[in-house]
Amino acid sequence: MEKSELVFAILTSITAIASAMAAVFSVRIAKSATVEQVLSGIRTQLIEADRVKNEKAVAYKIAHNKKTIKNEVLEIHRLEFESALQQLINIYDDACGTYLYGKINKKRFRLLFGTEIKQMVENPAHSEFYSGEEANNYKKTLKVYGIIKKKK
Repeated sequence: MEKSELVFAILTSITAIASAMAAVFSVRIAKSATVEQVLSGIRTQLIEADRVKNEKAVAYKIAHNKKTIKNEVLEIHRLEFESALQQLINIYDDACGTYLYGKINKKRFRLLFGTEIKQMVENPAHSEFYSGEEANNYKKTLKVYGIIKKKK
């Protein structure tokens, strides 16, 4: 990968993450938003964050498989992937906070996001986020996960 390609990849990543963060803030600012708007905003954020995460995972795997890629470039791809995954997990946690504070229809939320939250928490690749000390950062997600498990 040439230096110009690397710079382009990094700028693209920054743009995608900035877009996802802007979506998060716009939903938070819209206090008078309807339930439909809140749910749509959450879904949009999750789709964008998941897309970025998947894009970074592919870039990391491609870079990892090329023998000519320098370790520094491989490390940049790994860090971008981890950043995108962290963003996705944070959006889930924010969405769970919206659920817990009663700002949206709880039954509908469970129907729309219950399976995804369950899969996110139970995924062994995410165990570092939902166990040990790190779990304190995602109490809202873990609380909703517990509720979802009881309801099913």
